[in-house]
Amino acid sequence: MKAQHREIIIFFNDSTSLEGFGEVRKNKIYFKLEQNDKLSEWDYLSVRAIHFVGYGFIEKYEYVK
Repeated sequence: MKAQHREIIIFFNDSTSLEGFGEVRKNKIYFKLEQNDKLSEWDYLSVRAIHFVGYGFIEKYEYVK
């Protein structure tokens, strides 16, 4: 059985963004473009904010230094 990751939008410090699927665990962002892709690991050094999309609402999280 394979867990489904949530839909997320990652906003980078250079004002670009990526839409895909992922989760946050132990201060690391795990992201993939498609459900069948392999997860890649990101951290707060390049990411400004994350939006979790689904269930009729958006959860917004922003990294603060």
